[in-house]
Amino acid sequence: MIVYRIEKNGLGPYRGCSGNTSKLYNKLWKHHECHRHPTPINDGIKDFRPNDHIFGFSSLEQLKKWFLGSRAELRRNGYLMVSYDVSPQEILHGNLQVVFPKNSYKLKTARIP
Repeated sequence: MIVYRIEKNGLGPYRGCSGNTSKLYNKLWKHHECHRHPTPINDGIKDFRPNDHIFGFSSLEQLKKWFLGSRAELRRNGYLMVSYDVSPQEILHGNLQVVFPKNSYKLKTARIP
């Protein structure tokens, strides 16, 4: 199954922001609304393990909705939209996001968001 992510150097914007991008991190969290950006457990993902899983989206539409209003800023900070081929058995589905084990995927494409 194809899974989509926003990342830079393998890290998503919530974990990968530091230094010059700390303003981006603060902006992302400032606009972080619980109903639009639920935690994995609040999104129905019961077996989420933060040290073992990374986040993604099952469609481009999900990704675009999640990062609505932030994509230009992500682009300016060097983030890419990537797609991965992940075994469907490895993916845990929520209503607005998916998680999958780190290192259980194969990169398909990377492009500017």
